[in-house]
Amino acid sequence: MRIILSILITLFFTLTLGAQTLNNIESVEYDPVKDRWLVSNSTNIVTIEANGTMNFFGTSAYAEYGMEVIGTTLFAITGGGVRYYDLNTEEELGYIPISGAQFLNGLTSDKTGKRLWATDFSRRTVHEIDVSDLANPMVSTLIQNTIQTPNGIVYDEANNRLVFVTWGNTGSVYQINLLTGNQTLITNQTGLGNMDGIIINELGGFIVSAWTPNVIRTYDPNFNMLNDIMFAEGNVDRPADIAYKAGDGNGFSVLAVPNVGNSRVYFANFTIVSTNEIEPKNINISVVPNPIDENAFISFEIKEEAEMNIFDLGGKQIHASYYKAGRHAVALRGKILEQGIYFCELRSKNYLGKVKLIKN
Repeated sequence: MRIILSILITLFFTLTLGAQTLNNIESVEYDPVKDRWLVSNSTNIVTIEANGTMNFFGTSAYAEYGMEVIGTTLFAITGGGVRYYDLNTEEELGYIPISGAQFLNGLTSDKTGKRLWATDFSRRTVHEIDVSDLANPMVSTLIQNTIQTPNGIVYDEANNRLVFVTWGNTGSVYQINLLTGNQTLITNQTGLGNMDGIIINELGGFIVSAWTPNVIRTYDPNFNMLNDIMFAEGNVDRPADIAYKAGDGNGFSVLAVPNVGNSRVYFANFTIVSTNEIEPKNINISVVPNPIDENAFISFEIKEEAEMNIFDLGGKQIHASYYKAGRHAVALRGKILEQGIYFCELRSKNYLGKVKLIKN
């Protein structure tokens, strides 16, 4: 037996908000005080109310990049520091400068509400901000060199660590142990590039936004890929600093996605469940010959309808097809064109099979 973590995406609604009010958006944050969403809109902050209407937050408030809510306070990256606002009055309470900052981007906090962490995209640093006493906030540099360009960041309470994604052709995920301050690589096999935002769900799994390709992708706590989240409007368009409202047990969790490319915010409802189940039964897959050629076949027998997907080494899907219960021999002619390593996955409700394909 093992715990199977799964995300059941239920697109009962996906709301798109008009671009006539939003422009140059970068991040979204949920406001639990007034049950609304906050959108960084370059020179201002826009609120999205529960009924979908939009208003400006405060009279002069603004956020350029990451935002984070702690209690009744909104923290927002602006220039070389962090401004903070009262969520009830929408008034600015103060400003925390970060010495030497060049391009502050991602922002997250711990569950005690005493610490914030901000990534610096240009300097490749991670800053820690002690906000336990807002009259005297303390700023320090946690990581001097993140190796790759840091972007979105999230606090993982269960493992007392920070997890951040990186910008670049090869999107990597790193962790920072908050006891030791050491940074280590989690994975550089995400199949993504130019990763932007990251959140953690109720079960410790992750949701990541990326620009290459334009996608919202889900992962389990060990960063094994689960699936991509699709939206009724089609593909996301340069999705940035995503936000998440966890379900309260009576409702759905909500994911909010700010799209830099079209200045729209997409929302999706979904349910995350954890169940104790027996691992899926194995499907025996035969590939002859392997390394494959134009005459190769994939043979298998299934007891229920299944989906077959073929991915390249970078995780890009290059073929998908469905098969009813029974015996099948699938010709690979024309399905794999270039030399390389590929993976074929056959998945149904109760069965799973995987096999590596090599084309010389």
